[in-house]
Amino acid sequence: MRESPAVPTSRLTAAIKEREASGQEGAALGVSAIIATMVYAIDDNGRVELAPGVRLQAMHEYRGQGEDGVVSIDPRVTIVLDDRAERFWPLVARVDLDAAKALRTDLQMLVEGRLAGERTSHARSRGTPGAEVPTPTPPQADRARQRAQELRAMEAATEARRAQASALAEEVARLKATVAEREAELARREAELARREAELEAREARQKGERPEAGSPERQ
Repeated sequence: MRESPAVPTSRLTAAIKEREASGQEGAALGVSAIIATMVYAIDDNGRVELAPGVRLQAMHEYRGQGEDGVVSIDPRVTIVLDDRAERFWPLVARVDLDAAKALRTDLQMLVEGRLAGERTSHARSRGTPGAEVPTPTPPQADRARQRAQELRAMEAATEARRAQASALAEEVARLKATVAEREAELARREAELARREAELEAREARQKGERPEAGSPERQ
């Protein structure tokens, strides 16, 4: 069963209030998001279908623990899609207060529109004349499109950063391999030079031993 938009709206409102009460509302700015799909099957159109039980959760900050046990804290309001069946968060968005409040406004408008639609539907079922189904106003539709574009842009930026990091890692590995090859070649040349110097010294020593000294019977 899908939950009403009013439920995540109340969770987001509580997270915003808790963040404001902390006195750190200006501590972090900006929006960042991570979209993860590793536990899901992706169709031919690149889409993932989430189960109806996925819930939108909101926290006043993000706390994470790395493999080294160090706990990191991001003071921005954190919004996650919680797939409890998979024990997975397919979306983690960390947003500043302005963005969190804008999203809350969008959710509130969605709730109000749905309630109005339910009231109209109920009135129609009772035969109330003049009942019309409300449609989203242009600003609402524009804001929804803008939010979708922002999420797509953040996903693209994240993928671009991952690609850049991967390319950089490959370049570093290539440079290291080149340096290792050149060091090995230099060591080989130094060994060859030392061998030749030793041969030259040995040849000079033999020639000196074979040459008669001045005043010796062989020189007379």
